[in-house]
Amino acid sequence: MASKTFTVPFNQNQLMFWSWTTQAANNVCITLKDSSTTYINNMCRQSTNPLPAPTPGASLVNGTSLNLTINVLNATTLISSIASGNINDPSGNVIGEYFNVAIEDGSDEDFNDVWVSLVAWNTQG
Repeated sequence: MASKTFTVPFNQNQLMFWSWTTQAANNVCITLKDSSTTYINNMCRQSTNPLPAPTPGASLVNGTSLNLTINVLNATTLISSIASGNINDPSGNVIGEYFNVAIEDGSDEDFNDVWVSLVAWNTQG
């Protein structure tokens, strides 16, 4: 089994939305949790068709140290490509963040085996 954990740079009390899917022959399991809440609890999916995607979700970020863990049962390594950054208002103030990861669980380097998209806004702009 290959596993990878990412520290997501969201803050407590931000409004967070997530979605994810897979396009892999391997069984993929996702966990999203912080110091006080588990938002996605080891949800697993095995499908070479990314549609339909598992149900997206939303929550306030309740704790600190938000982590995303991806486990792929029949993989030996996971390679990630991350896009993350700030959401700014027209004055340049940071009003939220995004964190997206694409995972390759084999050797074809198409990075379509797992996709996770997270976005969070401050509850007050």
